[in-house]
Amino acid sequence: MTAETPIPPLPIPQTRKKGLWIAALVAVLILVLVLAVFFAFILFGAVILIGTGGESKVRNTMATLVVIKGQARSYQLVHSACPPTLNALVSQKYLEPSLLIDGWGWPLNYSVNPPGSAQPFTLFSSGPDGAPLTPDDIPVPWP
Repeated sequence: MTAETPIPPLPIPQTRKKGLWIAALVAVLILVLVLAVFFAFILFGAVILIGTGGESKVRNTMATLVVIKGQARSYQLVHSACPPTLNALVSQKYLEPSLLIDGWGWPLNYSVNPPGSAQPFTLFSSGPDGAPLTPDDIPVPWP
């Protein structure tokens, strides 16, 4: 057996050492940037989700108004008249009582319109302030 003498490693040129150092620095900066974006999204994303509570209340209230409008129209077809109150829809099992409240906990506003009106009834939420006939009211959409 012949003893082989180990081959010494080749020296790395000075320019390659600088290039590796710069590449490592760029990799660390990218990692820090990705982590910063991730944590910013978590922190500010939670703030954004909390801040949209009002928008989700508006969307839920509008969806409730559309359901109530449909059930009131169904009642109208069966009884040849609009329901006198929203409670009539509950007592006739057209609606659950929980649907008579908007997203802010206020009761919905309903009234039967006179014959010949553009819509057979008026249905709206008083909105966040709870006061009817103010600019933040949410009316039922009519086609």
